[in-house]
Amino acid sequence: DLSMIKEKVMLDRKQLKDIIWELRNISACFNNLYLTEVDKLEEMIDNNKYKVEVIGKFSSGKSTFLNAIVGKRILYSSNDEATGVITLLESDTKKLASIFMEDGSIKELELESSDSYEKLRSYVDIKNKKDKVTSVGINYPLKGIDKDICFIDTPGLQGISLKQMDVTKQI
Repeated sequence: DLSMIKEKVMLDRKQLKDIIWELRNISACFNNLYLTEVDKLEEMIDNNKYKVEVIGKFSSGKSTFLNAIVGKRILYSSNDEATGVITLLESDTKKLASIFMEDGSIKELELESSDSYEKLRSYVDIKNKKDKVTSVGINYPLKGIDKDICFIDTPGLQGISLKQMDVTKQI
């Protein structure tokens, strides 16, 4: 019954709001040290957008894990350092990558052919120094994954530049 499902979702949302309130109280005990993070959590709940960030050492399988969720090798992965920029992956009917450049421009790449994945790889590869890419957003049909969930593939936390480590920590 749809009404029972809606009640359950509302109950879960109320429980989440109660947890947020408790986290605010805990943060207050630490001079609001975690207030920014609590605010971000509350914003995600209010916007019905949930972000799942995959973090770990370089070459620990972050991109491979996300490729397994997708069911296709979309994200570049390697035994060496591979991912050089934050990559967001969201479920959509489209197969499209948006490459965000330092100058504010956006390049779009349709992910319909096998050579398009090689082009995408060149943008996210840590060795790419010629393109000034800040991040990549990928829309792709993810079976069984709700459109309100965003997966975030990050550069590794060790063995990379300070800039990439800072970007990973910020996200």
